Amino acid sequence: MGEKGAGRLNRSRTFWLGLAVAFLVTLGSSLSQRIPGLPALPLSVRVMDSQPVGPMSAFGQVDMDLHPWLLAIAYLVPKELSFSVWLLWLVRIGLTALAIATGAEPGSAQDWWRFSFPAPYNQATGAVLALSGLALWGARKHLVQAFLTALGARRDRAESVEPLGYRWAFVGFGVCFAWLVCFFRLAGCRPAFAVAFPTVIIGAYLAYARLQAEAALDTGFWWFNDIMLMPVGAARYLPQEIISLYTAGWVSAPMPSIVLSTCSINALTSFKIADAAGVSLRPFTRLLLGGLFVALVVGVFVTLTGTYRFGFIAMKGSTGNSLVADVLRVYGHDIYNDIALNYDADPSPEGVFWIGIGGIVCILLGLMRLRFLWWPLHPVGYILSNSLPIAYGLFPFLIVWVVKAVVTRYGGLRLYRSTLPLATGLVVGDILNTTIWNMVALVSKGHV
Repeated sequence: MGEKGAGRLNRSRTFWLGLAVAFLVTLGSSLSQRIPGLPALPLSVRVMDSQPVGPMSAFGQVDMDLHPWLLAIAYLVPKELSFSVWLLWLVRIGLTALAIATGAEPGSAQDWWRFSFPAPYNQATGAVLALSGLALWGARKHLVQAFLTALGARRDRAESVEPLGYRWAFVGFGVCFAWLVCFFRLAGCRPAFAVAFPTVIIGAYLAYARLQAEAALDTGFWWFNDIMLMPVGAARYLPQEIISLYTAGWVSAPMPSIVLSTCSINALTSFKIADAAGVSLRPFTRLLLGGLFVALVVGVFVTLTGTYRFGFIAMKGSTGNSLVADVLRVYGHDIYNDIALNYDADPSPEGVFWIGIGGIVCILLGLMRLRFLWWPLHPVGYILSNSLPIAYGLFPFLIVWVVKAVVTRYGGLRLYRSTLPLATGLVVGDILNTTIWNMVALVSKGHV
């Protein structure tokens, strides 16, 4: 999109074309689901049914997801990232098929929750931890400079354009981390646990921020409980610590930027968009903080009054996009069952091993990408391929990778840049349709 400018995008005809196409397509799909007389316009096409036995069961149920927002995101991310996601998804399926062929119980790669080979979610967990370490290592010079500036030992002109002064940023981090430690201590946890658990959470959120910056996508599944329990087993923890692990499990809910961690992750995305548009970040920060305060007050009031009046399950305000309600319902219903099942869980050396493998692979991919310009595999693609649903990770990224390869091959970087507003419009149009139907669901109390 070339030069910066907050008003540049909305003057682009291709942006409005993409918005209109995405909105009309998703609107037609939504209407066909609600009005049986209209012709079906599915955005997800069944490619293959799941196979109950044999290595082919590794594919599971294969759907081709053609939602405009997903295709657009796959187009906006770097080409090597799109390539890595679909290729490494095929590798994941192949490793699962190999495990089944050598005696493992048949099952799909997407639903392979076991800690045994190939343990994809354990690999993703290790890779996320490694990515947070790489992010800290890459920012080490900047962090030292910022810390010295906060202490007054140095002056940094770049501080004036940051969303928050360095001193206030470090003070805020210290206060928030101290509060987390205090919270777990008040819950009856030992000092080591009260420090370790928030540290793991912060490390994961560093990786989430990197994922948002690189791909604007989340890891599909990520569980802090495994990291804390697998190395030593549950018997080493106090009952209060086990309860704290699971009652704080909402911070690691599936698709974190959609659920309860929205404030920290999507705020970073907002800052990136504002910076690209040339918006002053200091006033923008105050605007975000004001919106956060209003959302907290209104959200708490609506949630509490609605829950007490109708009951959580009866509130169908999120019918148009039920992931949030489903996640909260699952956590609320299963939390104490999980505690009962895992209170005496043994250590899992195999699970720890695959976490380590995931971390090593992520670091190696990162080093190869830094040293060799021709290296095609991206560490973020490795994480996404081991955590995204197959409907997200395979066909959309494969289709868009082919399209982008043709665009850049025959039109070069100039043609690719000219199509970026079109992709952005697809995202906005898809979100606009979802927002409208969520509002309709709220007004109709879930009847539409």
